[in-house]
Amino acid sequence: MPLALASGQVQIKNDQQLLITERSFAVEAAGFDTNFIAYEMPRDFIANLQNKISAFEQILSETSSAIGSQVSATANIGNTIKRGMVIRIVLDGVIKNKYQNNSGKLTAWASASHIQRASKKKVEEPVPPK
Repeated sequence: MPLALASGQVQIKNDQQLLITERSFAVEAAGFDTNFIAYEMPRDFIANLQNKISAFEQILSETSSAIGSQVSATANIGNTIKRGMVIRIVLDGVIKNKYQNNSGKLTAWASASHIQRASKKKVEEPVPPK
């Protein structure tokens, strides 16, 4: 949505452009503050605008940081799964040795340590047209 500024029309395409536009507006508005106040804007409207711009910038920064953390966590899933599989193999040996004479515990371990693997779907051969 275009915004009308003293310098012309601006097309806002993303959050960074919005921040730049907000800052530009705050700078340009400062030169006309008496006019804005004459039209019933509060005396501190520029300070309020700058506070809102800062708050928006903080939210963008936090969002960017959270996305970075999510990407990092996603990238580490494979390594974490591999580590878990190794730990399960080691524990399997320990549990089987410790509870070799306790079928209840071994059955419980077999159930608890079971890993459901994704089923491999058969790729269907395309049927040639008749």
